[in-house]
Amino acid sequence: MPLIAADEATQTRGAAVNGSGHGDKSIRPLCRALRARVEAFLEEEVETEMLRNVQDQTRVSLGVITAALEKYRYVCAG
Repeated sequence: MPLIAADEATQTRGAAVNGSGHGDKSIRPLCRALRARVEAFLEEEVETEMLRNVQDQTRVSLGVITAALEKYRYVCAG
């Protein structure tokens, strides 16, 4: 399941790389959209063990990212 459609990816990639997108040029709209897609995937009742494993690994990865952001928040802000 792709996170965004191919035509959205082209538009988003251009905005993220060179700021040529329309509207809000920050990364925040992209982050909100990606978060919504990931959360929807994690809430989905999947039919295969492989997808359940992907969901589990995604949860682990999100935990690692959260811990890193909490630990290094002030290092990067300075």
